[in-house]
Amino acid sequence: MSEFEIEEGVPLPSRKTGITAATPWPWPEMEVNQSVFIPAKKGETASNIRSRVTPHHYGRKNDKTFKTRWMKRGDFSEMGLPAEEKRKLGVRVWRTK
Repeated sequence: MSEFEIEEGVPLPSRKTGITAATPWPWPEMEVNQSVFIPAKKGETASNIRSRVTPHHYGRKNDKTFKTRWMKRGDFSEMGLPAEEKRKLGVRVWRTK
């Protein structure tokens, strides 16, 4: 005998009305051509931070497109970014659609 109660007639909710995890990222507020810099945590690699940030999952569900680029020391000079950002490693995320 199972410890779980088997039930009949419970309606299955649609995916859109089910429980969704709130995102700690600003993806819902971003407009096309806007970007955000996410600094890497100590010892974090490009692959680790891209897995942690994941704008693409949000984009697919909401008909938006994002591009991510690993930014390392020296990548900022030609972009005209703030001086404090030039010292950091991390991922910059652009909304492209």
